[in-house]
Amino acid sequence: MTSYEKNILAFNEQLTVDVVKTADLGKLGKGGAPDAIVVVGMGGSGLVASLLQNLANDVTIPVPVIPWKNFGLPELSYVERPLYLFVSFSGGTKEVLDGFRLARKIGKARVAVVTSGGELLRIAEESRLPRASFPAHDLAPRQATGIMFYGSLAVLRSIWPSMKAPNLTAKVSPERFRAEAKRIAGVIGSGNAAVFAEGEDSHLAYFWKVHLNETGKTFASWNVLPEMNHNEIVGFELRPKAVTAIFLVGNPKDARAKAIREVTAAIIERYGTRTVTVEPTGKTRIERTMNSLALGALTGVELAKFKGIDPKETRIIEEIKKKISKFR
Repeated sequence: MTSYEKNILAFNEQLTVDVVKTADLGKLGKGGAPDAIVVVGMGGSGLVASLLQNLANDVTIPVPVIPWKNFGLPELSYVERPLYLFVSFSGGTKEVLDGFRLARKIGKARVAVVTSGGELLRIAEESRLPRASFPAHDLAPRQATGIMFYGSLAVLRSIWPSMKAPNLTAKVSPERFRAEAKRIAGVIGSGNAAVFAEGEDSHLAYFWKVHLNETGKTFASWNVLPEMNHNEIVGFELRPKAVTAIFLVGNPKDARAKAIREVTAAIIERYGTRTVTVEPTGKTRIERTMNSLALGALTGVELAKFKGIDPKETRIIEEIKKKISKFR
């Protein structure tokens, strides 16, 4: 078993605020609570923004969460007191550092950092900026979603102490999903994948897509129901070859969502595309989310095994990073 796979099997150990070290968080409570949270992050680190946005009600974040996955910062004419939360596993992400520098030039902007090190942590420590940090060990950024998510919760709870951050270390067990991951990977094989979830669970579809891409080296897309039935589904009329449609179930009690999902899958199958429906595991939405993340990550590993490739290596991403490293 590779260290990469071992990291995924230990994913549950990330699911508590106790795994991060925080400092200077008291500064965030000054000047009144923020009226929005801008979460800046890319790639695996950017997954945290999607989680915070879609699970806002479940962890009781009382203000809008605005993901930002680009250079610079969004224009916020409608927000008076934003909190800029910069999330970067390495602490050296070009786009995140660009936004970080801009935010620090804004007069009284509130800035916080979640990272394992790099320039981001160095500046945050030197300037005593609010931060949550953690050891990188041998994790790939996309494997650290749990620890960065809980690091973000630790930061936000310093502003809103009543926010929820449930300890799920004993509730989530990646090991139980190994057989299911292998089954799904076997259906996808050397083909492509299209991942679908209900709109409120778009974070699941995006996470799965990322792990099928980076870990399984699979061309994969993602979309949400019922929106995809107004556009993307038409492409299945052309009977695309070697595509597996994966339907991720969020709330098992949502009868309307179930009916739409089943109708959509039946139509796609009629045009010759294989479908897989992934049922959720867990009593609460956040438990179901973390279990789904574990299964998606393991499915990526099983695809890598099927193809005989290194699940951790992402050569083309590193090539692009080197080529844009000269840009500021």
